[in-house]
Amino acid sequence: MPIAHLHRRDVHRVLDPIKERGSPASARKVFTELRSMFNWAIARGLPDHNPAAAMQEDDAGKPRERFLEDHEIAALWPALDTLKRPVALALKLALATGQRIGEVCGMTESELDLAKAVWLIPAERSKNAEAHAVPLSGMALELIEEARRTAINGRLINKTPGTIAQALHYAHAHNKLPVKDFVAHDL
Repeated sequence: MPIAHLHRRDVHRVLDPIKERGSPASARKVFTELRSMFNWAIARGLPDHNPAAAMQEDDAGKPRERFLEDHEIAALWPALDTLKRPVALALKLALATGQRIGEVCGMTESELDLAKAVWLIPAERSKNAEAHAVPLSGMALELIEEARRTAINGRLINKTPGTIAQALHYAHAHNKLPVKDFVAHDL
């Protein structure tokens, strides 16, 4: 569709399916990007108006308040083994280290100092853009050792956060896990 023919309803056609699948934060990000794209195009004389200009974001982007309770983690831990092994390892490592799933999925052997039991996450891979050292428990070290056996080019978990999210969505939809209504971020 030519950019000059785009209307506010077209923006909603993009955003509504994202919201309906339960990803309001992603919808907000897409909305922000679309609005910026239209502003960029207007500055170059492509369209005459920004169809997203008068639109408001639906909400202020409240952070999730869900987190797993101890009894939920106890029930979930063994059930994770019913998932594909890389997915289970990623989720267990997120629990064992307290790190975001994106950082866990990007873990490389070069970031690990196993002699000191520390994982050094570089600033460029950290959400807050600050490098930090994560102390590794015995349990985390065991999980890392298992993941190292199937590492590809030094990357321990050969999955993306999106793949992990899809696996959890599938597991929830098919009642494969004893804990309901959680995402990897809640770990």
